[in-house]
Amino acid sequence: MRLEQLGADRFNEMNRLGSIAFTYPISDPEQKPDPNDAQQQELLRGRERWGMIDEATGRLMGGMLLIDYQTRVGEHWVKLSGVGGVSTLPEYRRAGVIREVFRAVLPHMYEKGAALSGLYPFSHAFYRKFGYEVYGGQNRVSVGLEQLRAFTGPDEVRMIESEADMLAARAIYERFAQTRDLAMRRELDYQWKKEVMDGDPYKDLAYKYLLLRKDARGELEPCAYISFKPEDNGSNGRLASAREAAYVDGDALRRLLGFMSTFYPHYRRLRMALPGDVNLAALCPDCYDVSDSIDHGYMLRAVNAKLLLESQPVTPIMKLAAQAGALGMSIALTDEFIPQNTGRYELTLTPEGLECVQTEFAPADIEVDIQTFTQLVTGALSLRQAGYRAGLRINTVTPLAEALFTGRPQYIADHY
Repeated sequence: MRLEQLGADRFNEMNRLGSIAFTYPISDPEQKPDPNDAQQQELLRGRERWGMIDEATGRLMGGMLLIDYQTRVGEHWVKLSGVGGVSTLPEYRRAGVIREVFRAVLPHMYEKGAALSGLYPFSHAFYRKFGYEVYGGQNRVSVGLEQLRAFTGPDEVRMIESEADMLAARAIYERFAQTRDLAMRRELDYQWKKEVMDGDPYKDLAYKYLLLRKDARGELEPCAYISFKPEDNGSNGRLASAREAAYVDGDALRRLLGFMSTFYPHYRRLRMALPGDVNLAALCPDCYDVSDSIDHGYMLRAVNAKLLLESQPVTPIMKLAAQAGALGMSIALTDEFIPQNTGRYELTLTPEGLECVQTEFAPADIEVDIQTFTQLVTGALSLRQAGYRAGLRINTVTPLAEALFTGRPQYIADHY
């Protein structure tokens, strides 16, 4: 078998492979992308299709799609290579097709400058074979709307219909995303419309609202938005199922909750995803009426270990401590699929910032596998939490390691 980056001549073959693997119909198996369709061309930008070819027959055996994104790590936007459409024809399964594709494309991601790779797995165990691991999880909460009357609502509400209000909502999301690890930067229109703003309120029952409040001068400013659809919740009444809600601060979140209370009693409950730094039960009058569930449907993998270590956030207190003397630690990492990552990393914190030097593999303060390393540098686990994993060995406890790897709020809402 032979790996190829697939060109336009195999576009239809890749689509047919996906149809068989994921059991969905395609109306025209021979249809090619329309070069004059702006939306189709936007979807193709930043995407690579990789496939394994049967050298005897020339058939496409299996393959995957790589999609360029940017995601948040600490105070930085870093490049993430999203993996989608991973599939193999039934007649070629259990032959190591996908393993060999990953063996080639993971170093390719590194060379292209990616810091992370992410995917939505059909099986966590399968993708762990290639270094992927679950992140901290998305907290999905359900709360009764009646009790949200305790919160003050916004000063003005507008259904999002104009381009100006759409842009205002996007600006809110940018502020919201900057403080949550793993939030995606939505640079392309299709990302925004697909996740949040598609659908008509009358045809599709897709409701989108922009919330405004008065600033210190008494002028209205956008502070939050919510996009939701009604959902039948059986005997418990109608549910407002939020596709996304974002807000610039705690006051804006409370105003959003107050606004949603106005849908009671036509709706009984609100379901929404919350970032890791929001504990809704601690805000609501009746915490018995708040239920939480954690969704672990996303996996990540470190692609460039050095870049991720250099992206770790350094707090003012850490910089102040470094004024008394540089703080240091070392990490030893092994990576079967990206040999460029295997090595010993010396981290030094000075008042100027965090420095990272990679050398050949050798014993270190912390010895870690790629899965546990990924969880540490993305804030999914603190150092103490990671200590329960078999893939972490702490030889020396250092103040810098305990300060760097504390766990951080995460937010994932984008799908691919």
